[in-house]
Amino acid sequence: MPAPECLRKRRAPAAAASLGHVDLILATSVFTHLVETWSAWLVELHRLLGEEGLLAVTFKNRGSFEGPARAAWHEDWDEDQIGMHVYGAGLGWDKGGPAVYQSQWWLRAHWGRAFEFLHLEPESVGQGIAVMRKRPGHFEPEDLEALEPGEPREIAGLRYSLRHARRESA
Repeated sequence: MPAPECLRKRRAPAAAASLGHVDLILATSVFTHLVETWSAWLVELHRLLGEEGLLAVTFKNRGSFEGPARAAWHEDWDEDQIGMHVYGAGLGWDKGGPAVYQSQWWLRAHWGRAFEFLHLEPESVGQGIAVMRKRPGHFEPEDLEALEPGEPREIAGLRYSLRHARRESA
């Protein structure tokens, strides 16, 4: 068995020498803070993985919703009303940065386009964890960002996030 090869974290996705040859990528507490670049990162990780490559990612869900729940104006977690929700969008990294929360249905609808879910645990140790296998095909960030056709929770999730962004900025 060859020694594991580690790729260092970067602020933006960058092409790597081992495209399509990585067996396993573990991303802990990464997608929990990516507001605008999450889809570009997922596409890049998809490109890095080999045909049967696995991606294990932590995410924030109802089990880690305590931060937003402390705000007097915030509503409780409702899986059907939340898609991808950002709390503290303008928060600097010196204060923890933004926190991104995703419901299970949203993860399956958006991340599931490029990855097959093998395991999805919404409440693990502070964060949920998803273990996924690379799906065949080529994907662009826009493919993952597109609304899921016929899914009414998409609009409900957007309304929820807009309502809370207004309250948070007031």
